[in-house]
Amino acid sequence: MHPLPPHQVLVLAAEPDTARRWAEALAESTAKVWLAAEDRPEGVWPDVIVTDLQLDEIRRRTGRQLEPAVDRDAGQAGVAVVAIGSAPWADLELAADCTPRELCLACRLMAEIAQLRNQRDELDRIRHEATRLAQTDPLTGLPNRRAWEQELYARVPRGHGRLWLAIVDLDKFKQVNDRLGMARGDEVLVRAAKALSGQLRREDMVARLGGDEFGVLLWDVGQQHVEAVLGRLRSAVAEQAAPEADAHVTASIGYVVAGDESPGGDDLFAAAERAMRAAKQAGGDRVVRG
Repeated sequence: MHPLPPHQVLVLAAEPDTARRWAEALAESTAKVWLAAEDRPEGVWPDVIVTDLQLDEIRRRTGRQLEPAVDRDAGQAGVAVVAIGSAPWADLELAADCTPRELCLACRLMAEIAQLRNQRDELDRIRHEATRLAQTDPLTGLPNRRAWEQELYARVPRGHGRLWLAIVDLDKFKQVNDRLGMARGDEVLVRAAKALSGQLRREDMVARLGGDEFGVLLWDVGQQHVEAVLGRLRSAVAEQAAPEADAHVTASIGYVVAGDESPGGDDLFAAAERAMRAAKQAGGDRVVRG
């Protein structure tokens, strides 16, 4: 028998004598064995549970919402279950008369599987976090231009009058930077981001596109309501982004709709930007449709 890698086993049996017998067999290996969930150190969870109990009773004793093996393989990491006797929901079933050697081997293999699951989920977590960081503006915490464009290009083909694209540009922001410094300008940008996001629903999106320019996607808003929504965005920027007189900014907003014969995402973006520039040329602090 090959040396067993370090692993931790929680033994849960209907009869105390049975639990002790299994624990003694496992203690001869390198396994750390616990006979009750409360015996484990805080924050530490076993690699394997050896049990002859039903799933509901395991959940009750451990306080953990374990799922059947097929669901754990689909995404839940942590622990593998070795069932002594029939238990189709477990990771592995052993006969009631299994030998100590069979039990130790089963625990070693299941511990390795559990550890691989943990490694897989940690890699998934790292990959997810890396993706999130790559799509997040570090200053405001909003999605960045990359994330916004991905969402735009995904929604345009199914827009057909349900998707509105708006570009929000802060009026007189350059003067704030020039007079008060970039640190104060950053404060204004963060406040503007909060003001915009605070006016939107979960299904909408606001992103920082760069500098003092933000992109907004409004989904399934009626034509009779869209100007009211954008008007609230304009008002929120004026009231919240820089309430102090020395750094006060407003917003010029240009917007378009993805219609039934809508152009592609690039053309929609360009049209919204033209409308935004028209709003600025008209004096700013207004909403213009492209």
